Amino acid sequence: MKRLLSVLGIVAISSSAGSSVMACGNSKDSIAIVLSTTANPYFSTMKSVAEAYEKETSYQFKFYDSQDKSDLETSNIENALTAQPKGVIVNPVNAENSSGGKKVIDANLPLVTVDREFDSKIGEGSFVTDNKVEAGKLFDAVTKYKNLGDQKLKVYIIRGVSGADASNKRYAGFVSDHQDKIELVNATNGESNFQNWERDKAKNDVQTNFTTAVKNADVIFAENDEMAMGALAALKEGDDSMKNWLKTGLVVGFDGNTDAKESISKWTNETSDNLFLTIEQNPSLMIKQAIDSVIKILKDGKELAKKYENYTAVSANLIKPQGINE
Repeated sequence: MKRLLSVLGIVAISSSAGSSVMACGNSKDSIAIVLSTTANPYFSTMKSVAEAYEKETSYQFKFYDSQDKSDLETSNIENALTAQPKGVIVNPVNAENSSGGKKVIDANLPLVTVDREFDSKIGEGSFVTDNKVEAGKLFDAVTKYKNLGDQKLKVYIIRGVSGADASNKRYAGFVSDHQDKIELVNATNGESNFQNWERDKAKNDVQTNFTTAVKNADVIFAENDEMAMGALAALKEGDDSMKNWLKTGLVVGFDGNTDAKESISKWTNETSDNLFLTIEQNPSLMIKQAIDSVIKILKDGKELAKKYENYTAVSANLIKPQGINE
């Protein structure tokens, strides 16, 4: 009887061990995806696309929201690393702060950035829109429509986040590269008019500064669509002088959010109280390419790169009213 119990005990232990090994074999390796924010529709789209794309891979994706805070991004990356992911994708809050990214490199894991780069270009690569080039297209379209001749284009600028790669490059493409052709009308230094990519903050900024600065502008350039739509709301909900500004003034954004594109589709010379232009980026394609890149790196098993030279440009489109600049 004792021998029988002993045999049964061995069988039970073996069965238990076998179940444990089976469970371990079925568990998915993970890839950490650290986003600057999910409050912005652009980045929430990126997250939802990645969640759907996860089913097409053999990996589990773990998401972290940095709420547009560099210190939280670093903390998120540290927390992600404790979960022992196979790779890390980061959408940086601030291009100048790569402390979190360096921790990924130190952990000898593949690092890929998406939508924005770290200035230090650490990691395997980056999948981004060429923000500087695309912002230049916005400037060209505005000046062609305005046809000011030798006069300078008067611009009221609403910026994103200080140090953010996208903010720096969009400012360069629309403003810095055309210093001899524009005049910033911001009452204070327009270069530092940061509204954190947020609709409500941009709306309040335009409401507060209309009489001292905005009213003198030919165009409001907001560095993303959320802020552009906030600026537009301030003007449409304002007094007659603000509404009248929209008869000749233009509001321009960047990203290609759904409500921005809908507004542009309604713009005509008679219904000019709508957004005029935006650049439609492709966050869905960006995040998929970043995921594919990490998976390929893991599959190839090559020595990991600590830095890269050139980012991978993801295509973008200029969205404008029908018949404009044809």
